[in-house]
Amino acid sequence: MSDQIIARVSQSLAKEQSLESLVRQLLEMLEMVTDMESTYLTKVDVEARLQHIMFARNSQKMHIPENFTVSWDYSLCKRAIDEKLLFQR
Repeated sequence: MSDQIIARVSQSLAKEQSLESLVRQLLEMLEMVTDMESTYLTKVDVEARLQHIMFARNSQKMHIPENFTVSWDYSLCKRAIDEKLLFQR
């Protein structure tokens, strides 16, 4: 599977496309590799202590909404970092 992912990433990067299109393809590939039900790209505003979910892919029950802002202190990402939990299925 890793060869397929590498080939797909290479193809995606070689094409001229929008940032959104590229991110969505990368989130789909990340889901394939990790088997996680939600993958997403966020932007953290450290000074304001906010996390903004820019793009999300939800393939099962969990639903992470796009264009959603959450307090950094209560975010899943901060909790995972604090608990040194980098990956969990």
